[in-house]
Amino acid sequence: MAARGVAIVGGGPAGCSAALHCSQLGIPVVLFESRDRYREKPCGDALVASAVALIQRFGLGQEELFSLGGRPFNEIRFGRVESAGAHRSSPHPGGWVVPRAALDQALRDVVSRTCEVRYSSAVAELFPNGSGVSVKVSQSDGMGEHFRAAIIASGAASRLSKSLGIDGAPTQGVAFRGYVEGVQHRNSLLVELTSNPTMEYRWEFPIDASANVGACLLGFSIGESKGTAVAGLKSLVAGFGITKFSGGVEPLWSGNGRRWHHASGIVSCGDCAGIVDPITGEGITAALMSGEMAAFAVASYMENRDIITLERFSMRIGETFSAKYTAQKDIVSSMLASLE
Repeated sequence: MAARGVAIVGGGPAGCSAALHCSQLGIPVVLFESRDRYREKPCGDALVASAVALIQRFGLGQEELFSLGGRPFNEIRFGRVESAGAHRSSPHPGGWVVPRAALDQALRDVVSRTCEVRYSSAVAELFPNGSGVSVKVSQSDGMGEHFRAAIIASGAASRLSKSLGIDGAPTQGVAFRGYVEGVQHRNSLLVELTSNPTMEYRWEFPIDASANVGACLLGFSIGESKGTAVAGLKSLVAGFGITKFSGGVEPLWSGNGRRWHHASGIVSCGDCAGIVDPITGEGITAALMSGEMAAFAVASYMENRDIITLERFSMRIGETFSAKYTAQKDIVSSMLASLE
């Protein structure tokens, strides 16, 4: 059986970004999404300006973001949990809060116009077949379909990138979120940090009459109890009145990763590549950026099956996000100093 174009595993922002750019390059794509439509995610709903700019490439402007239930914000209020009510404000023009389930589905709807999107199709295995990559879906009894290359963008819980050694050797964070009714500040985000030496904060992001609220601990150690960490985070937002939680572990950029490609024509991007911002926990910008980079890498690789192209992709991922997060650390350090 002849190999098809590119298999993309995961229909979140990274996978959709890869699909969009592959399609623009004229590459046939099949996008495998493990869940059904409008899947929820245990993360914040805020889009910083850089993420909004990248989402506009999907044709999603202000009118579309409003239709998804989103609303813009123009400032971020920072404070300490221990100093209730004492906040410093920082302007942030161009930011939005959009329910993630609606946003991700909108991205999938856009790419479905030019590529095949398969829902409820969890990929169990990726393995070389001599002329490319075979993709085996968990629900399938066969040996799988054959593709010329594959992009893994299957999110934080993915085991595929780890099994191939292309997960970025991440550190870990843990976060959870819920929704509450009624917030006072309609056009600003609230982020309050604890005095924990590791970055730990709670957030309140307004959406219409409700707010997306939650807490995050960055630098979560594998040796620690996840249950203990989550219990501590829940106590941070006890006053918010969350009744239903969802949460999980996030793979954060460690700076120790060296390889995001496999010689058989597989690359990783997004959360499963361990490129979530280790300073703030924001991951959508990196997901959209790395998805685009992955698309161009496999497009170039498929021309002559030159592994050097894939090696360059790994080098570019390392250089791009090392520089990005070094600069981000300086900004956040300055912000934290202002709270002292």
